[in-house]
Amino acid sequence: DQFQDCKTALFYINTTNGGTYFENGREVQSKENRLVVFDGHMLHRHIYQTDEKIRVATNINIIV
Repeated sequence: DQFQDCKTALFYINTTNGGTYFENGREVQSKENRLVVFDGHMLHRHIYQTDEKIRVATNINIIV
C-alpha cells in the first residue's frame, strides 16, 4: 500500500494535564514544545485535560 511507511508527529503547543495514550500502553503528557514521532499506523487517542479549557497540538503525517 502506498502509505505503508508513514510516521506521525504530534507537537504540543501548550502544557496541560492531558496527553496522548498509545495502543502499546505508553502515555505521553502534553508539555509545551514537546514533539513525539511514532509509526503512523499505531492507534492513539487523546487524554482529556481538566486543568485548562483547551489543549493545543499539531498533528503531522509524514509519508516516507
